[in-house]
This record gives sequence, C-alpha cells and structure tokens, in this order.
Amino acid sequence: MDEAIAKKAVDFILKHSGRKCHVDFHGGEPLLNFKIVRYITEELSKRGNRYRKRFNFSIGTNGLICNKEIAGFLKKFDFGIVISLDGPEDIHDAMRKYTDGGPSHKDVITNLGHCFCQYLDARKIQLAAVLHPEHFDRFEEIYRYLLSLQKEMGFKKFSLARVTYRSDLFSKEDLDRYKEVLKKSARSFLRECISKGRFVDTLPHFPDYIKQIRRFRPLKEILPCPGGIIQLVILADGGLIHCRQVESLSNWKDLIFGNIDNAEGVNEKGRQLLHEKNSVSPQQCLTCWARHFCLPSCPALNYYATKDFALPDIINCEILKTRLEYSIWLLDEMNSRRIKLTRSNWA
Repeated sequence: MDEAIAKKAVDFILKHSGRKCHVDFHGGEPLLNFKIVRYITEELSKRGNRYRKRFNFSIGTNGLICNKEIAGFLKKFDFGIVISLDGPEDIHDAMRKYTDGGPSHKDVITNLGHCFCQYLDARKIQLAAVLHPEHFDRFEEIYRYLLSLQKEMGFKKFSLARVTYRSDLFSKEDLDRYKEVLKKSARSFLRECISKGRFVDTLPHFPDYIKQIRRFRPLKEILPCPGGIIQLVILADGGLIHCRQVESLSNWKDLIFGNIDNAEGVNEKGRQLLHEKNSVSPQQCLTCWARHFCLPSCPALNYYATKDFALPDIINCEILKTRLEYSIWLLDEMNSRRIKLTRSNWA
C-alpha cells in the first residue's frame, strides 16, 4: 500500500466506521511497510478525536523486524501484537525460512527478548503457532515449548492452530490425528489448571468454550457471517473485500465489492453476499447437538469444501464438536477437583 491509498483508506475508515473501531494490520509482513502502518495509526488516532471515534490497533508479524523506534510506536498506541512462532527451532525453521532458504527461529527469539519484551508490555503479546500435520506427533513438545516461553517472558497467551482450515487439504487421517492432538491438549490444559489451582484462560483450544458452557449462554440461532457488514479488508490497491479468508479463495477477485476510490459505488449485493448466504441454517445444523454453542460457520471455508457458501464443512464441524466434548469433560474435571471457574480466578 502506498501513501496515496493510505490517505484514502484513513478517510474511508473515518467516514464509515462506528464510534469504536478495531484496525488490524496484516500481510504479508506489515512491518516491511512500517511507514504506512505509522501514518494510518497516527492519522486515525489524531482525527478520530475530532469525530468522537475511538480506535484500537493490532498487528500480526513474523517477529523478524523490530527496533527501538518500532517498539516505542507499538507501545505508544497500545497495539495488540501477534507474533508467529511455530515451536522449537527445527519445527519453526522447517516452515518459516528466509527467501534464501536460511533459518529464522534464532532471529525471532532474539527479537522477542531484546526488542519486543524489552520495550513493550509482554502481556500485550500473543504467540501464534501453526501446526502442520507432519508435526501432529510432536504436539506435546510444541505445547511445552510455547508454554515455557509464555512463563519465562510473560506473554499474554499462545495459540495453536492447524495449518489449514480447508478440508480439501485435510484428509480423514489428518482429522483422526488432529482429534488426538485435541485430546493431548485437553490433558495439558487440565494439568496446568491443577498446577495453578485455578482456571487458566491463556491456553489454546478450550477456554472460550468452557466459559460459554459454564455461563450457559447458548446461541439462540446460527448467526450470519459479519464479513462485509461489520468487518472488511482494505486491500493494498484500495479494493474492498469481506475478510482475510475470502482472499484465499481462487476466485477472490470476483468477490471484491468496491474500492475506497469510490465508496459510494459499493456493490451492495456483493457486500452482503456472505451475510445472506450464511443467514439461513442448513438442516444439518438444525439437528446438530452442538448447534446452540456453534459460531457461524465460515462461508469462505464452506466454499472450499462444498462449493456452497451456506453448506458447512463436515471436517470443521467434527473438530468443533470434538473441542466442545473436551471442554465439557474439562469443566466436569475442574468441578470435581473444586477448581472454580469464576471471574476472580480467570488469568
């Protein structure tokens, strides 16, 4: 994104956002274009006061670019920061190499210790690991590694997501092995709660489900996708698209519904496409035992698997139900061990 488009993006956001707006910078690597990140952030913060609008910011980065200037800027504007780190050195370097094929893990760890954590509040930093099927068997090693970094450096939390949410790239065998990963994750979660004597909501996979079950606030209906309605992506060339998942579709350019150069010329039918496609619950959802705790299925991911924006992907449904089952088991185990799930002991 160049400065001319960035200026139009700021004007567009100020005009079309609500009183509160979250701005997330992602790429690629957004810090390669730090000049633009800084410009947009400073302009929205300064001009937002005149519009009586409040902006908060986050950024996703590979952790390879950091210096005192960047860290000071992120701290000044209270950024939430997500740093990609896939686990121990050999696992991370197998997945994340420099363009010349060189390893990157040591540089990420160096920046974590000597830049991000030195100048920033570590509680604003989240580590994000992507788990590839070839590393499913090493899940516990990856989990312990990230947990040790979290404890050592004081990070807010860490996440562990599988490498793809596309079922066409995720076999039945992969699904069975990932269910075993979730089983190990549940046991690790329980051990950590027992060790601390309280519910720990900074670990992956289960906390949000456990809270939802404990409060017993089931969703009254399957909610429609917010993409294009209350969230959107401004592309580097100023195009408007529903969300980051849509960018991964092979026909994503056909789904661009406008451009910040002509905000009044937004294609309303295109803008509401995912919302409308996802607003009617398929029959299989209405008869599913997990429907009251289900988030809306992602239309883009549905399309990958079923070629239908509205028809849920069975593999993603199976994974969600497995996470729910282990969340119910964890809640029962915590209750039997008198580990209370109250706001006062949430981490």
